[in-house]
Amino acid sequence: MSNDSPTFVVHRLFDAINAQDIPRAVDQLHADYRGVDATRSVVTTSRDEAEREIRAGLTAFPDFTLSVEQCVADSPRVSVFWGLDATHGGSFLDIPPTGQSVHVSGTGLFTVRDGRIVRAVHLWDLAGFLRTIRLLPDLPQ
Repeated sequence: MSNDSPTFVVHRLFDAINAQDIPRAVDQLHADYRGVDATRSVVTTSRDEAEREIRAGLTAFPDFTLSVEQCVADSPRVSVFWGLDATHGGSFLDIPPTGQSVHVSGTGLFTVRDGRIVRAVHLWDLAGFLRTIRLLPDLPQ
């Protein structure tokens, strides 16, 4: 995998976020970056907004680890099924910190241009998160 392949670029983003290196994470984003968090119905229209989103995530889950469970590329697009393990240690979605350990799964669909991520769409398991912090009941077995 070359340093400028779309898959490598996405892995660099995940590595930077795991290192809590926000400038390095934002550096993986193209100047024309646009993102969508379909779960929260949030559109991010700039690198500055993306930086605020990353910062908010690190504040809400200060010990998190983001792992790539599966990655499929059809250049310039990369699809990632990911897992996040963390402690809910800060406010998230206006929910005060619970101190609960959480595991959240999600998918990111990334488009890479000029060695940077120019588009991203994220979809993740909100119901699973809410069950983990005990705001939704468990599903019947």
